Amino acid sequence: MKVSVPLQPMAQFSWIWTALGVLCLVAGAALVLCWVRRHPSVPERRGEKLYRTELGRLSEVQTRYLLALDSLESAWRQTGEQDKREIHRRVSGLVRDFVFESTGVETMHLTLSEIRRIDPERLGGSANLVRLEDVVRRCYGPEFAPRSRIETLVTFTKTRRMISRWN
Repeated sequence: MKVSVPLQPMAQFSWIWTALGVLCLVAGAALVLCWVRRHPSVPERRGEKLYRTELGRLSEVQTRYLLALDSLESAWRQTGEQDKREIHRRVSGLVRDFVFESTGVETMHLTLSEIRRIDPERLGGSANLVRLEDVVRRCYGPEFAPRSRIETLVTFTKTRRMISRWN
């Protein structure tokens, strides 16, 4: 087959085009790096710093929650063991609200295994974490099981001790 138009030689690329492509890639990478440094990840932006209630305010919060626990215990003493599940559910909620108000750590919807994974420094030390874990574990049995051997009076005592020893 005869072609009326002669074929042109392949386009020749000079090294300038290659250098320009590499330069664009480096500039793009530099822009992305600058943007990442200026816009840190979400937890750092929100300020995941340790939240601590001042000492005077902590004693005020402790007093308020101890009074709430006392009124809950007196209500329990009036109803007796019949309402064991509801009392433990309310004690668990009270403890979780206390932790949130004193540390800023939202524990209301955390499971026991998630509570165990909380950094102890966020709660003011490992002793606070152990006491919180103990009270929540004590509330789990009566709160979710149809029958439980957990003593409600011991739960009130441990909860009172946890709130009063919180630092």
